[in-house]
Amino acid sequence: MKKIGSFLTVVLFAFGTMAIIQSCSNPCKDEPCGANGTCVENGKDYTCTCKTGYQGDLCDSPWSDNFLGTFSADDTCGFLYESVITSTADNVLSVGNLFGLAASGSADVISASDIQIASQTVNGYVVSGTGSLTGSVITIDYKIDGDDCQVAYTKK
Repeated sequence: MKKIGSFLTVVLFAFGTMAIIQSCSNPCKDEPCGANGTCVENGKDYTCTCKTGYQGDLCDSPWSDNFLGTFSADDTCGFLYESVITSTADNVLSVGNLFGLAASGSADVISASDIQIASQTVNGYVVSGTGSLTGSVITIDYKIDGDDCQVAYTKK
């Protein structure tokens, strides 16, 4: 009977030790949020708080990813055209055929849904503007050589 009691004591001790070790484990130990986020422990789980400019469960997607693709453009200044938006760096975009000018311009991503087009000369025209993303449409209010226009870029 003494051997069974000793065996049960060892088994219970082992399970108790494993439970303590499991409850002390840190889900953030392996840095699941990578370089672009901070891991916040939530009991046995975690959430990632992303640095400015990043999104996703693991903070692995720059905001610029929201704006990438091929778009058809309907412009209030009377132009219909196609533009391709690519990323040149995290949160910096290249907009091909910007405002139908047959040349690329750049845009800075300032939030997960907003862009800023700093004043720049594109194919001989001075342009600037601000835009926002709603669903699959980017709406940009812009100036071209002093004239006010708006364009809706709809993702194809």
